Amino acid sequence: MSVIQEQDLPAWVRLGLVPFIQLVLAFTVAGLLIAAMGEDPIAATRLYIEKVLGTSKGLSQTLFYATTLIFTGLSVALAFQAGMFNIGSEGQGMVGGIGIAIVALWILGPLIPDDWARSSFWLGQIILFLGAALFGMLWALIPALLQAYRGSHLVITTIMFNFIAGALLLFLLKQGGWLADPAAGGDPKSMRFEESLWLHNLGDYFKAIAADLQSTGERPSKFQNAMKVSKVNSSFLVAIGLCVAFWLFIWRTKWGYAIRAIGANPDAAHYAGINVRRTMVIAVCLSGALAGLAMTNSILGSSSASDHVLRDTGLNGLGFIGIAVALMGRNHPVGIMLAALLFGSLYAWGEAIQLQGRMFYKLDIDREFITAIQGLVVLFTGALAFMVVQAVLVFANLIWGRKARPATKVAA
Repeated sequence: MSVIQEQDLPAWVRLGLVPFIQLVLAFTVAGLLIAAMGEDPIAATRLYIEKVLGTSKGLSQTLFYATTLIFTGLSVALAFQAGMFNIGSEGQGMVGGIGIAIVALWILGPLIPDDWARSSFWLGQIILFLGAALFGMLWALIPALLQAYRGSHLVITTIMFNFIAGALLLFLLKQGGWLADPAAGGDPKSMRFEESLWLHNLGDYFKAIAADLQSTGERPSKFQNAMKVSKVNSSFLVAIGLCVAFWLFIWRTKWGYAIRAIGANPDAAHYAGINVRRTMVIAVCLSGALAGLAMTNSILGSSSASDHVLRDTGLNGLGFIGIAVALMGRNHPVGIMLAALLFGSLYAWGEAIQLQGRMFYKLDIDREFITAIQGLVVLFTGALAFMVVQAVLVFANLIWGRKARPATKVAA
Protein backbone atom coordinates (compact mmCIF):
# COMPACT_ATOMS: atom_id res chain seq x y z
CA MET A 1 0.00 0.00 0.00
CA SER A 2 1.24 3.50 -0.83
CA VAL A 3 1.74 6.14 1.81
CA ILE A 4 -1.21 8.51 2.17
CA GLN A 5 -0.39 12.16 1.48
CA GLU A 6 -2.34 15.20 2.64
CA GLN A 7 -4.05 15.60 -0.73
CA ASP A 8 -5.35 12.02 -0.43
CA LEU A 9 -7.29 12.78 2.76
CA PRO A 10 -11.06 13.20 2.34
CA ALA A 11 -12.38 16.77 2.41
CA TRP A 12 -14.18 16.15 5.72
CA VAL A 13 -10.84 15.24 7.30
CA ARG A 14 -8.86 18.18 5.87
CA LEU A 15 -11.54 20.82 6.37
CA GLY A 16 -13.44 19.40 9.34
CA LEU A 17 -11.48 16.97 11.51
CA VAL A 18 -8.10 18.72 11.36
CA PRO A 19 -9.45 22.17 12.43
CA PHE A 20 -11.50 20.46 15.16
CA ILE A 21 -8.38 18.77 16.56
CA GLN A 22 -6.54 22.09 16.44
CA LEU A 23 -9.29 23.77 18.46
CA VAL A 24 -9.38 20.95 21.01
CA LEU A 25 -5.62 21.27 21.51
CA ALA A 26 -5.87 25.07 21.86
CA PHE A 27 -8.64 24.88 24.47
CA THR A 28 -6.86 22.05 26.30
CA VAL A 29 -3.71 24.14 26.67
CA ALA A 30 -5.90 27.11 27.73
CA GLY A 31 -7.46 24.91 30.41
CA LEU A 32 -4.01 23.95 31.68
CA LEU A 33 -3.05 27.63 31.85
CA ILE A 34 -6.21 28.41 33.84
CA ALA A 35 -5.38 25.56 36.23
CA ALA A 36 -1.79 26.83 36.54
CA MET A 37 -3.23 30.22 37.61
CA GLY A 38 -5.04 28.46 40.45
CA GLU A 39 -8.48 28.83 38.85
CA ASP A 40 -11.04 26.17 37.90
CA PRO A 41 -11.00 25.36 34.14
CA ILE A 42 -14.27 23.44 34.53
CA ALA A 43 -16.00 26.55 35.89
CA ALA A 44 -14.53 28.66 33.06
CA THR A 45 -15.87 26.15 30.54
CA ARG A 46 -19.29 26.16 32.22
CA LEU A 47 -19.36 29.95 32.00
CA TYR A 48 -18.57 29.78 28.29
CA ILE A 49 -21.30 27.23 27.62
CA GLU A 50 -23.97 28.70 29.90
CA LYS A 51 -23.46 32.46 29.43
CA VAL A 52 -22.12 32.68 25.88
CA LEU A 53 -23.55 29.72 23.99
CA GLY A 54 -26.58 29.19 26.21
CA THR A 55 -28.10 32.67 26.39
CA SER A 56 -29.62 34.97 23.79
CA LYS A 57 -27.50 37.84 25.09
CA GLY A 58 -24.30 35.83 24.73
CA LEU A 59 -25.19 34.73 21.23
CA SER A 60 -26.09 38.27 20.20
CA GLN A 61 -22.74 39.53 21.51
CA THR A 62 -21.03 36.73 19.57
CA LEU A 63 -22.80 37.73 16.35
CA PHE A 64 -22.00 41.40 16.92
CA TYR A 65 -18.27 40.77 17.17
CA ALA A 66 -18.42 38.15 14.40
CA THR A 67 -19.90 40.74 12.03
CA THR A 68 -16.81 42.95 12.23
CA LEU A 69 -14.53 39.91 12.00
CA ILE A 70 -16.24 38.70 8.82
CA PHE A 71 -15.44 42.03 7.17
CA THR A 72 -11.80 42.03 8.30
CA GLY A 73 -11.37 38.31 7.59
CA LEU A 74 -12.63 38.75 4.03
CA SER A 75 -10.32 41.76 3.68
CA VAL A 76 -7.24 39.71 4.58
CA ALA A 77 -8.41 36.71 2.54
CA LEU A 78 -8.85 38.73 -0.65
CA ALA A 79 -5.25 39.92 -0.53
CA PHE A 80 -4.14 36.36 0.31
CA GLN A 81 -5.83 35.09 -2.82
CA ALA A 82 -3.53 37.41 -4.79
CA GLY A 83 -0.47 36.12 -2.93
CA MET A 84 -0.16 39.24 -0.72
CA PHE A 85 -0.44 39.81 3.01
CA ASN A 86 -2.53 42.88 3.85
CA ILE A 87 -1.79 43.54 7.49
CA GLY A 88 -3.34 46.99 7.28
CA SER A 89 -7.01 46.18 7.92
CA GLU A 90 -6.82 47.98 11.25
CA GLY A 91 -5.68 51.25 9.67
CA GLN A 92 -7.97 50.90 6.68
CA GLY A 93 -10.86 50.40 9.09
CA MET A 94 -9.89 53.58 10.95
CA VAL A 95 -9.92 55.58 7.73
CA GLY A 96 -13.21 53.93 6.77
CA GLY A 97 -14.57 55.27 10.06
CA ILE A 98 -13.24 58.72 9.19
CA GLY A 99 -15.13 58.45 5.90
CA ILE A 100 -18.33 57.57 7.77
CA ALA A 101 -17.90 60.56 10.09
CA ILE A 102 -17.18 63.00 7.25
CA VAL A 103 -20.20 61.87 5.24
CA ALA A 104 -22.50 61.67 8.28
CA LEU A 105 -21.51 64.99 9.90
CA TRP A 106 -20.52 67.21 7.00
CA ILE A 107 -22.72 66.02 4.13
CA LEU A 108 -25.77 64.07 5.24
CA GLY A 109 -26.30 65.68 8.66
CA PRO A 110 -27.06 69.20 7.37
CA LEU A 111 -29.32 67.76 4.65
CA ILE A 112 -31.58 65.67 6.91
CA PRO A 113 -34.86 67.51 7.65
CA ASP A 114 -36.01 67.75 11.26
CA ASP A 115 -39.01 65.52 10.61
CA TRP A 116 -36.63 62.74 9.46
CA ALA A 117 -34.43 63.00 12.54
CA ARG A 118 -35.91 59.94 14.26
CA SER A 119 -37.01 57.92 11.25
CA SER A 120 -34.77 55.57 9.34
CA PHE A 121 -32.97 57.16 6.40
CA TRP A 122 -32.03 53.99 4.51
CA LEU A 123 -30.55 55.84 1.53
CA GLY A 124 -28.24 57.73 3.88
CA GLN A 125 -27.18 54.44 5.47
CA ILE A 126 -26.28 53.04 2.05
CA ILE A 127 -24.26 56.19 1.33
CA LEU A 128 -22.37 55.70 4.61
CA PHE A 129 -21.51 52.11 3.62
CA LEU A 130 -20.22 53.36 0.29
CA GLY A 131 -18.24 56.12 2.03
CA ALA A 132 -16.62 53.63 4.41
CA ALA A 133 -15.67 51.36 1.51
CA LEU A 134 -14.33 54.26 -0.58
CA PHE A 135 -12.14 55.69 2.18
CA GLY A 136 -10.79 52.24 3.09
CA MET A 137 -10.03 51.62 -0.57
CA LEU A 138 -8.22 54.95 -0.98
CA TRP A 139 -6.10 54.28 2.12
CA ALA A 140 -5.04 50.93 0.65
CA LEU A 141 -4.29 52.46 -2.76
CA ILE A 142 -0.85 53.89 -1.93
CA PRO A 143 0.54 50.61 -0.44
CA ALA A 144 -0.98 48.80 -3.44
CA LEU A 145 0.80 51.08 -5.91
CA LEU A 146 4.07 50.83 -3.98
CA GLN A 147 3.83 47.02 -4.03
CA ALA A 148 2.91 46.75 -7.70
CA TYR A 149 5.17 49.39 -9.23
CA ARG A 150 8.05 49.86 -6.77
CA GLY A 151 8.31 46.42 -5.18
CA SER A 152 7.78 47.77 -1.64
CA HIS A 153 6.56 44.87 0.48
CA LEU A 154 2.89 45.19 1.37
CA VAL A 155 3.44 43.97 4.94
CA ILE A 156 5.87 46.80 5.69
CA THR A 157 3.87 49.57 4.02
CA THR A 158 0.53 48.56 5.54
CA ILE A 159 2.06 48.38 9.04
CA MET A 160 3.39 51.91 8.55
CA PHE A 161 0.02 53.08 7.27
CA ASN A 162 -1.67 51.63 10.37
CA PHE A 163 0.36 54.02 12.53
CA ILE A 164 -0.30 56.92 10.17
CA ALA A 165 -4.04 56.19 10.26
CA GLY A 166 -4.00 56.14 14.06
CA ALA A 167 -2.19 59.50 14.17
CA LEU A 168 -4.61 60.97 11.62
CA LEU A 169 -7.59 59.79 13.66
CA LEU A 170 -6.20 61.37 16.83
CA PHE A 171 -5.53 64.62 14.98
CA LEU A 172 -9.11 64.80 13.72
CA LEU A 173 -10.65 63.91 17.11
CA LYS A 174 -8.42 65.89 19.49
CA GLN A 175 -9.90 68.94 21.19
CA GLY A 176 -10.45 71.48 18.43
CA GLY A 177 -10.00 68.85 15.70
CA TRP A 178 -12.02 68.92 12.51
CA LEU A 179 -14.28 66.03 13.57
CA ALA A 180 -14.13 66.51 17.35
CA ASP A 181 -17.17 67.09 19.52
CA PRO A 182 -16.64 70.56 21.09
CA ALA A 183 -18.47 69.43 24.22
CA ALA A 184 -16.36 66.28 24.69
CA GLY A 185 -13.57 67.98 26.61
CA GLY A 186 -10.56 65.66 26.74
CA ASP A 187 -12.47 62.66 25.39
CA PRO A 188 -11.40 62.22 21.74
CA LYS A 189 -14.63 61.52 19.90
CA SER A 190 -16.78 62.98 17.15
CA MET A 191 -20.23 64.49 17.49
CA ARG A 192 -23.04 61.95 17.56
CA PHE A 193 -24.51 60.95 14.21
CA GLU A 194 -28.13 61.67 13.38
CA GLU A 195 -30.42 58.94 14.68
CA SER A 196 -31.88 58.37 11.20
CA LEU A 197 -28.42 57.12 10.09
CA TRP A 198 -28.18 54.42 12.77
CA LEU A 199 -28.50 50.86 11.54
CA HIS A 200 -31.51 48.75 12.47
CA ASN A 201 -30.73 46.22 15.18
CA LEU A 202 -32.55 43.43 16.95
CA GLY A 203 -32.43 45.30 20.25
CA ASP A 204 -34.63 48.09 18.91
CA TYR A 205 -37.05 45.54 17.45
CA PHE A 206 -37.48 43.73 20.76
CA LYS A 207 -37.70 47.02 22.67
CA ALA A 208 -40.67 47.95 20.49
CA ILE A 209 -42.28 44.56 21.10
CA ALA A 210 -41.77 44.89 24.87
CA ALA A 211 -43.26 48.41 24.83
CA ASP A 212 -46.33 47.19 22.95
CA LEU A 213 -46.81 44.33 25.40
CA GLN A 214 -46.44 46.58 28.44
CA SER A 215 -48.96 49.05 27.00
CA THR A 216 -51.53 46.26 26.99
CA GLY A 217 -50.66 45.10 30.51
CA GLU A 218 -48.69 42.01 29.41
CA ARG A 219 -45.16 41.18 30.53
CA PRO A 220 -42.43 40.48 27.95
CA SER A 221 -40.87 37.03 28.08
CA LYS A 222 -37.34 36.46 29.39
CA PHE A 223 -36.13 35.97 25.82
CA GLN A 224 -37.66 39.28 24.71
CA ASN A 225 -36.13 41.12 27.67
CA ALA A 226 -32.73 39.57 27.00
CA MET A 227 -32.84 40.51 23.33
CA LYS A 228 -33.54 44.17 24.08
CA VAL A 229 -29.79 44.70 24.53
CA SER A 230 -28.84 42.90 21.31
CA LYS A 231 -26.40 44.79 19.06
CA VAL A 232 -26.90 42.53 16.03
CA ASN A 233 -27.80 44.88 13.21
CA SER A 234 -28.27 45.09 9.47
CA SER A 235 -24.50 45.17 8.83
CA PHE A 236 -24.55 41.45 9.73
CA LEU A 237 -26.75 40.85 6.69
CA VAL A 238 -24.33 42.91 4.59
CA ALA A 239 -21.42 40.81 5.88
CA ILE A 240 -23.20 37.56 4.93
CA GLY A 241 -24.04 39.00 1.51
CA LEU A 242 -20.39 39.92 0.99
CA CYS A 243 -19.38 36.33 1.79
CA VAL A 244 -21.57 35.17 -1.09
CA ALA A 245 -20.27 37.98 -3.32
CA PHE A 246 -16.67 37.07 -2.37
CA TRP A 247 -17.20 33.46 -3.46
CA LEU A 248 -18.84 34.46 -6.72
CA PHE A 249 -16.17 37.06 -7.48
CA ILE A 250 -13.13 34.91 -6.70
CA TRP A 251 -14.31 31.60 -8.17
CA ARG A 252 -16.84 32.59 -10.83
CA THR A 253 -15.47 35.70 -12.57
CA LYS A 254 -12.50 36.40 -14.82
CA TRP A 255 -11.26 39.07 -12.38
CA GLY A 256 -11.28 36.55 -9.56
CA TYR A 257 -9.44 34.07 -11.74
CA ALA A 258 -6.81 36.73 -12.47
CA ILE A 259 -6.38 37.39 -8.73
CA ARG A 260 -5.96 33.69 -7.98
CA ALA A 261 -3.59 33.31 -10.92
CA ILE A 262 -1.16 35.99 -9.72
CA GLY A 263 -1.41 34.51 -6.24
CA ALA A 264 -0.39 31.10 -7.54
CA ASN A 265 2.37 32.25 -9.92
CA PRO A 266 2.69 35.89 -11.02
CA ASP A 267 5.20 35.05 -13.76
CA ALA A 268 2.91 32.44 -15.30
CA ALA A 269 -0.02 34.85 -15.00
CA HIS A 270 1.99 37.52 -16.84
CA TYR A 271 2.81 35.19 -19.70
CA ALA A 272 -0.85 34.16 -19.82
CA GLY A 273 -1.75 37.77 -20.62
CA ILE A 274 -2.83 38.98 -17.19
CA ASN A 275 -1.82 42.50 -16.19
CA VAL A 276 -0.17 41.52 -12.90
CA ARG A 277 0.42 45.03 -11.56
CA ARG A 278 -3.09 46.23 -12.23
CA THR A 279 -4.55 43.07 -10.70
CA MET A 280 -2.41 43.55 -7.59
CA VAL A 281 -3.70 47.09 -7.16
CA ILE A 282 -7.31 45.98 -7.64
CA ALA A 283 -6.96 43.16 -5.10
CA VAL A 284 -5.41 45.36 -2.40
CA CYS A 285 -7.91 48.20 -2.97
CA LEU A 286 -10.85 45.80 -2.69
CA SER A 287 -9.24 44.40 0.44
CA GLY A 288 -9.09 47.94 1.87
CA ALA A 289 -12.73 48.55 0.98
CA LEU A 290 -13.79 45.46 2.97
CA ALA A 291 -11.74 46.64 5.96
CA GLY A 292 -13.36 50.08 5.76
CA LEU A 293 -16.80 48.49 5.86
CA ALA A 294 -15.94 46.83 9.18
CA MET A 295 -16.44 50.17 10.94
CA THR A 296 -20.11 50.32 9.96
CA ASN A 297 -20.91 47.67 12.55
CA SER A 298 -18.87 49.31 15.28
CA ILE A 299 -20.13 52.90 15.07
CA LEU A 300 -23.48 52.67 13.28
CA GLY A 301 -24.89 49.41 14.59
CA SER A 302 -24.65 49.65 18.38
CA SER A 303 -27.86 49.65 20.39
CA SER A 304 -26.54 52.33 22.75
CA ALA A 305 -27.14 55.98 21.83
CA SER A 306 -23.73 56.95 23.27
CA ASP A 307 -21.91 54.63 20.84
CA HIS A 308 -22.89 56.29 17.55
CA VAL A 309 -19.74 58.37 17.39
CA LEU A 310 -16.25 57.94 15.95
CA ARG A 311 -13.64 57.28 18.63
CA ASP A 312 -9.85 57.02 18.53
CA THR A 313 -9.99 53.28 19.28
CA GLY A 314 -10.85 52.37 15.67
CA LEU A 315 -11.53 48.66 15.32
CA ASN A 316 -10.17 47.82 18.79
CA GLY A 317 -7.75 45.26 17.36
CA LEU A 318 -10.39 43.39 15.36
CA GLY A 319 -8.51 44.25 12.17
CA PHE A 320 -5.53 42.22 13.38
CA ILE A 321 -7.76 39.37 14.58
CA GLY A 322 -9.13 39.29 11.01
CA ILE A 323 -5.74 37.84 10.01
CA ALA A 324 -6.33 34.88 12.31
CA VAL A 325 -9.90 34.53 11.04
CA ALA A 326 -8.69 34.37 7.43
CA LEU A 327 -5.95 31.85 8.27
CA MET A 328 -8.27 29.62 10.25
CA GLY A 329 -10.98 29.91 7.59
CA ARG A 330 -8.52 28.85 4.87
CA ASN A 331 -9.32 32.09 2.98
CA HIS A 332 -12.73 30.71 2.05
CA PRO A 333 -15.90 32.66 2.93
CA VAL A 334 -17.59 29.70 4.64
CA GLY A 335 -14.52 29.03 6.76
CA ILE A 336 -14.22 32.76 7.52
CA MET A 337 -17.82 32.89 8.77
CA LEU A 338 -17.22 29.92 11.09
CA ALA A 339 -13.90 31.29 12.33
CA ALA A 340 -15.49 34.71 12.92
CA LEU A 341 -18.20 33.08 15.04
CA LEU A 342 -15.54 31.28 17.09
CA PHE A 343 -13.49 34.41 17.75
CA GLY A 344 -16.68 36.40 18.34
CA SER A 345 -17.69 33.91 21.02
CA LEU A 346 -14.26 34.32 22.64
CA TYR A 347 -14.80 38.08 22.86
CA ALA A 348 -18.23 37.47 24.37
CA TRP A 349 -16.59 35.02 26.79
CA GLY A 350 -14.19 37.76 27.88
CA GLU A 351 -17.11 40.08 28.64
CA ALA A 352 -18.89 37.32 30.57
CA ILE A 353 -15.74 36.61 32.61
CA GLN A 354 -15.44 40.28 33.48
CA LEU A 355 -19.11 40.79 34.40
CA GLN A 356 -20.14 37.43 35.89
CA GLY A 357 -17.06 35.28 36.42
CA ARG A 358 -16.11 36.38 39.91
CA MET A 359 -19.64 36.73 41.30
CA PHE A 360 -21.30 33.57 39.99
CA TYR A 361 -18.43 31.21 39.10
CA LYS A 362 -15.76 32.24 41.63
CA LEU A 363 -13.27 32.93 38.86
CA ASP A 364 -10.60 35.57 39.27
CA ILE A 365 -9.51 35.68 35.63
CA ASP A 366 -8.67 38.89 33.85
CA ARG A 367 -10.60 39.57 30.67
CA GLU A 368 -7.32 39.97 28.81
CA PHE A 369 -6.68 36.25 29.31
CA ILE A 370 -9.02 35.76 26.34
CA THR A 371 -6.25 37.30 24.22
CA ALA A 372 -4.01 34.41 25.26
CA ILE A 373 -6.68 31.92 24.19
CA GLN A 374 -6.99 33.67 20.84
CA GLY A 375 -3.23 33.40 20.49
CA LEU A 376 -3.40 29.68 21.22
CA VAL A 377 -6.09 29.23 18.57
CA VAL A 378 -3.87 31.07 16.07
CA LEU A 379 -0.86 29.00 17.15
CA PHE A 380 -2.54 25.64 16.63
CA THR A 381 -4.47 26.60 13.49
CA GLY A 382 -1.60 28.47 11.89
CA ALA A 383 1.94 27.93 13.08
CA LEU A 384 1.42 24.33 14.27
CA ALA A 385 -1.08 23.30 11.59
CA PHE A 386 1.54 21.15 9.86
CA MET A 387 2.15 19.23 13.09
CA VAL A 388 -1.53 18.32 13.41
CA VAL A 389 -1.79 17.34 9.75
CA GLN A 390 1.24 15.05 10.08
CA ALA A 391 -0.27 13.38 13.16
CA VAL A 392 -3.51 12.78 11.24
CA LEU A 393 -1.54 11.32 8.31
CA VAL A 394 0.33 8.91 10.60
CA PHE A 395 -2.94 7.77 12.14
CA ALA A 396 -4.58 7.44 8.70
CA ASN A 397 -1.74 5.31 7.38
CA LEU A 398 -1.92 3.05 10.42
CA ILE A 399 -5.70 2.60 10.30
CA TRP A 400 -6.79 2.62 6.69
CA GLY A 401 -3.79 3.08 4.41
CA ARG A 402 -4.77 3.14 0.76
CA LYS A 403 -3.13 3.85 -2.53
CA ALA A 404 -2.23 7.44 -3.13
CA ARG A 405 -3.32 9.07 -6.31
CA PRO A 406 -0.86 8.40 -9.13
CA ALA A 407 1.51 11.20 -9.93
CA THR A 408 0.77 13.10 -13.14
CA LYS A 409 3.32 12.34 -15.84
CA VAL A 410 4.99 15.35 -17.38
CA ALA A 411 5.49 15.16 -21.13
CA ALA A 412 9.05 15.46 -22.28
